[in-house]
Amino acid sequence: MRRVAAPAYADDVGRQSATPSLGDEVRRLARNWSVELTPRETERFGTAVREHVPAGTCVYITWLTGTDFAPSVAAAAKLRAAGLEPVPHLAARAIRDKDTLDDMLVRLRGEADVRQVLVIGGALREPKGSFDASIQVLHSGLLEHHGIRRLGVAAHPEGSPDIAPAALDEAVTLKNEYAARSGSQLELTTQFCFDPAPITQWERRTRAAGNRLPVVVGLAGLAGVTTLIKHARNCGVGSSIGVLLKQAGKVLRLATAVDPSDLLLGLARARWGDAESAIARLHFFPFGAFEATARYAQALEQGRFEIVDAERRIVVSH
Repeated sequence: MRRVAAPAYADDVGRQSATPSLGDEVRRLARNWSVELTPRETERFGTAVREHVPAGTCVYITWLTGTDFAPSVAAAAKLRAAGLEPVPHLAARAIRDKDTLDDMLVRLRGEADVRQVLVIGGALREPKGSFDASIQVLHSGLLEHHGIRRLGVAAHPEGSPDIAPAALDEAVTLKNEYAARSGSQLELTTQFCFDPAPITQWERRTRAAGNRLPVVVGLAGLAGVTTLIKHARNCGVGSSIGVLLKQAGKVLRLATAVDPSDLLLGLARARWGDAESAIARLHFFPFGAFEATARYAQALEQGRFEIVDAERRIVVSH
C-alpha cells in the first residue's frame, strides 16, 4: 500500500472550471492526511504501523511534558525504517538552550533522517531555559542549518488559556514573516476541534489580516466520547467542546466513537464556497484509536464514503 497522488479535479488550477461536489471537497481535505502517535505507541506498533497507513504518510510524534527526548528520536527512526515520514514535536518551553536544540536536531537528522518537524510552545507553565515560544526556535536559525525547511507551527482558532488573543494574532504574523524571509515551507496546524465555525471564522479573519500559510485542521480520531471529553478539557479546547457534549447526550454508550461528520462537512462547505480558503488538509489525533482512525482517514482520501441525510452525515465503507 503506497500513497499515490489523488486525481486532480478540474478546479485545482485556479478553480476555473466545473465546481466540484461537496464530496469532492471532503476528499480533497483528506488528501495527504497525517496522524499522530506517542513514542510508546510507536514502540508498540513497530513496523506494523505500515499495515495501517500508506507509505510516505506523515506521522507526528508527540513529546509529552516532563519526558526525555530520546524516545522521540527512537520513534522517528522506527517510522523512517517503516517507510513513513516522521514529524517530531519540538516544544520550545521544554528545550533548555540553543546547544540542546542543536543536539536534538543532530540526532533527528542523523538517526532518523527527519526532514520535517512541528514546532509548538509546549504545555509547561514555566520554560526550562531560554526558549519561551515557538517563534524563538524558528529564529534560532538551527532548523535551516540542519536542512529542515518543512515546518508545522501551532495555531489556536479557539484561543489558548495561556496566551492572550493579541499575542496569538501577532504569532501568526511573525510566522508568515519568517516563512517569507527564510524560504521555509510552513503550515499552521490547529488544535483539535469539534465545531467548524471557530475554525472557518478564524481562517477568514487571519487571512484578511495577511496570513498566507496553509491551515492544517486538527481532527479528533474515532475515540469514545469519554476519552475525547477528557483530552478536550486537558488541552484547553474552547467553545466547540459544547458540540462534543451535545453529541455525548445522543449516544447510549460513552465508549461510542464520535462521528466527525459535522466538522468535516462544515470545513468542506467553507472551501466549496470560498476559492481563497487557506484550509488545506486534515491532521488526526487518534487518542488511542489509531487503527480505526487510520481506516477512516483512508476511506475519506480514497472516496469510499457517501454523504447522506440531506448532506448532514458522512458514511464510510470499509
